[in-house]
Amino acid sequence: MRMKRLSCLLISILFFVLGLSGCSDAAIDRPSSIPGDEDVTITLWAYDKGVEDKINEEFNKVYPNIHVNVVLVPWSEYDNRFLLNLSTGTDVPDIVKVESYWWGKWLAMEGAFENLTNYGVDPKNVMPGVADVTRNAQGEFVILPAATGIASIWYNKAVARRYLGTDDPTALADRLKTWDDLLEIGETVKTNSGGKAFLFPDSMSIEELLVTSNKNYLQGYTLRLKENILPRFRFIEALLDRGYIARLQEFKLERSYTEDTVLFYPYADWHATNIQNADKDGIGRWGILAPPGGIFYRGGNGYAMPKKSKPENKKAAALRMNFALTRQGSEAVIRTHQFSAYNDAYSDEILNAIDPYFDDRLSKKFFDWTAGKPLKQQFGPYDNIIEKELRMQAYYMMVENIGASKAIGNAISEIKARIGTRIKYGDDG
Repeated sequence: MRMKRLSCLLISILFFVLGLSGCSDAAIDRPSSIPGDEDVTITLWAYDKGVEDKINEEFNKVYPNIHVNVVLVPWSEYDNRFLLNLSTGTDVPDIVKVESYWWGKWLAMEGAFENLTNYGVDPKNVMPGVADVTRNAQGEFVILPAATGIASIWYNKAVARRYLGTDDPTALADRLKTWDDLLEIGETVKTNSGGKAFLFPDSMSIEELLVTSNKNYLQGYTLRLKENILPRFRFIEALLDRGYIARLQEFKLERSYTEDTVLFYPYADWHATNIQNADKDGIGRWGILAPPGGIFYRGGNGYAMPKKSKPENKKAAALRMNFALTRQGSEAVIRTHQFSAYNDAYSDEILNAIDPYFDDRLSKKFFDWTAGKPLKQQFGPYDNIIEKELRMQAYYMMVENIGASKAIGNAISEIKARIGTRIKYGDDG
């Protein structure tokens, strides 16, 4: 009888162990935190619906029962509309997309967003360069970075061959080691084209690149435009005065991608999608260079979960957000021409993949530019006000021919009117 009881006990233990093993396998294939098998629909606000739709296609291969309703909100309206809905508690999305312009402002909003660690999101999966801009003043992990922009200068190969004699990226990089080298290149393009081709399409794109190369317009809480930004605006003034900027707007700017009249488009890695949309037949026509003086971040985006969103949707929303910090999710992000913020995103397969449109290993290029560099993403609570005003003044330099000093003076006045005594003005006072 004792032997029989012992045999039964051993069989029971065996079934228990096998049961645990079965649970372990299931956990690998299907995360235990998934909210059941019932269908659930969550809402995600985005200013770039096409990007999120592509990521959702991959997400639904893992979570077929979680449907993501992507609501398109125009970029120009996004910040104001979200803050209005948040204040009233009306139609608050389950996930809100965070963009670089308002990232710092939202990070400073106390009590607005959920601490994502409470929903199983691990901040250790975020690449070090952007980890500092994920936590609010209370130390809570409230913004999940999906991608960070890598500052880049895209170039039209046909224009480079025609007026510089080469489209080879190494040869062009040798000619572009400092910002001042742009003046020499601009003169060469102007002379060889008889004034029909230009260095840049407009003043705003180069202004944003110059400003984000060192965001020292605010030091502590003191504005330093005259000291730190005015020299960059004088550089833009020189580009305009010498005729190196095409002064394009709207439809003319869009058409320039196929007209072979502009050499450089200074943006970031994410501009690849814009190029493809503007030059649909331009396979192999575009190259890319690192900006002179060293690589830096320009832009980026992530996700946040408003506290006022639907409680019953929070677990599903967290799974969709956290998808960006997984191998499969990060690959989906990378395929939308963005540099993933996932700490372990860049496998050999990703690095060796050739982009069929650009005929280049773009992911490897961006990875190599940033690998081992002490890069840090920076967002402050007043970035959206200061950077928007600087961009507007760069625009007025182009269309109204105001000088650099006037532009900076105007920017200071507008910033004072909007921020007031929340910052100091030093020599800008």
